[in-house]
Amino acid sequence: MLGVTLVVSATRPLSVSGYEPQSTGTLLDINAAGADELALLSGIGPSLAQRIVEHREAVGGFTSIEQLQDVHGIGAVKLERVREWVVCGVKEAARHE
Repeated sequence: MLGVTLVVSATRPLSVSGYEPQSTGTLLDINAAGADELALLSGIGPSLAQRIVEHREAVGGFTSIEQLQDVHGIGAVKLERVREWVVCGVKEAARHE
């Protein structure tokens, strides 16, 4: 069984070169992560991360990772790039263990 850490909120920057949870076993919860944490995901950046947070607040939270495609700027390719690094709540994090 692989260990998985669920990041709800980071207390320090994760990395300036990019977030690589596949090497650390850490996943981001898209319903809890802040824009600063989301911006560290490959291909996201600060503007798109802010749109993710704003969309999440507007719809009352995500119910699936696929809903990220409802955010302007996230298509199928970008979703696949970040899919392995994010979860949508604690139940989904348990599936990665």
